[in-house]
Amino acid sequence: MSRLQIIFLNFKSSLMGYYSLGFLCFFSALLVSSLIFYRKPNLKVESKLYWAYALVLVTFSAIRPIGLSRDDLAYLEISKNICAITECMALIQSSRDWGWYLIISILKSVLPGEHAVLVLSGICTFIQLLIIDRLCRQKLLALTLFIPLTYLYFDFTLLRAGLALTVFFIAFYRDWE
Repeated sequence: MSRLQIIFLNFKSSLMGYYSLGFLCFFSALLVSSLIFYRKPNLKVESKLYWAYALVLVTFSAIRPIGLSRDDLAYLEISKNICAITECMALIQSSRDWGWYLIISILKSVLPGEHAVLVLSGICTFIQLLIIDRLCRQKLLALTLFIPLTYLYFDFTLLRAGLALTVFFIAFYRDWE
C-alpha cells in the first residue's frame, strides 16, 4: 500500500464521527466565506456572518459531549473534586489555577460538574471572539486563523489554559483601546 493510500485511509477513518465531519463542513464553509470576503469586502455582511459562525462555535463549546477532546476525561475527574461554592463556601480549592477552580465552583452551584466545565469554555470562547470582533477588520479571516491556532488547543482541549488565554485577550484589548 502506498503512502498516499495510508494517508487517505487515516483521514477517512478520522471522519467517521459525526462531529469530525460536522467540523470539517463548518470549517470549510468558514474558509470559503473568509476567502470571498477577503476578495470583496462587505463589512456589514461579514460581521453578521462572523457572529453566525461565532455563535455556532460558542454553542458547540458549551454543549458538546464529553469525550470528544483527549483531555475531557481528565477534566471530568477534576470537576468531580471541586465542590459547589454553595456547599463548601471555599474560595480557593487548588494551589494553582485557583481562578478556574473558583469559577467552576460557582458554576457547579447551578450546573452539573461536566456542564460547568464546558459552559466556562463557551464563555471564554465568546469573550475571545468578542475581542476579535472589536479589534479585527477582516473578522472571518481572523476566525479562520483563530480556530486552528487557538480554539482547538486552548478552548477545546486544555480548558484551564483557555481561561488563561481569555485573560490575555482581555489585557491585550485593554491595551489596544
